[in-house]
Amino acid sequence: MTDDIRRVNHSTEQLMKLQPNAGLIYDKYMKSFEVRDKSEVITQTKRYCVASPAYRAYFTRWHESVKRTSNMHIRTYETQGRLIVGIGNASVRDIGISLNHTYGVPYLPGSSLKGVVSSYVLGMKDTNWGADSYNFQNMFGTQELAGGIDFMDAPWHPPDIPPANQNEPSCLEEDVINPHHQQYYNPTSNASPDDFEGPVPIFFVTVKQKQRFVVAIHGEKAWADIAFSVLTKALSERGIGAKTRAGYGRMQCVE
Repeated sequence: MTDDIRRVNHSTEQLMKLQPNAGLIYDKYMKSFEVRDKSEVITQTKRYCVASPAYRAYFTRWHESVKRTSNMHIRTYETQGRLIVGIGNASVRDIGISLNHTYGVPYLPGSSLKGVVSSYVLGMKDTNWGADSYNFQNMFGTQELAGGIDFMDAPWHPPDIPPANQNEPSCLEEDVINPHHQQYYNPTSNASPDDFEGPVPIFFVTVKQKQRFVVAIHGEKAWADIAFSVLTKALSERGIGAKTRAGYGRMQCVE
């Protein structure tokens, strides 16, 4: 009986030492809708969106596993400015962001990467890469045919371990949208876009500049090389995620 109590107490101590999940804080937690409490959610999300020891261990395992997998090809990309993927995700903040469910750090969904590549290919207006072409259908698949390559979710690459006297830096930073004409954009209102409405700033979080993500593509090398070539151009010229017209989501290949 005493040993059981000791094990329970030990487990409780370990749980108390666990780092809060930034994703759950941002998506689920809201003490109230007061301005101060809404601001505190962002503060806590930034504070805990760091490379914890558990995440570093996970990333190392994932990276080693990918490198040993047959026909798996990887490259690392770095953000050139702010990045936000999943802005339409459900969130108590109304402006979402894709954070890993287990570790609460950002990642690039494989579906988003595939969408960026396929959209760029179709935009080239090349008859060899049209939606009905052999190349396009064999790379991306159809309702009857599986694609020749698979885009994996791209995890955030944790930075170098900081010195002992420094805290882990957050990979997120605060941003703001400042709509000036809320009544004008309300479909039930007949208001005009005049200068009498006060701006209502809406704060949210984005991924910082100079953050790295590791993209893994599974498939034959020839197809993967083409996909990476297109992905590199697309991320450099157009970006990924939301607000790309404002320059968000631009990335460069660093490996």
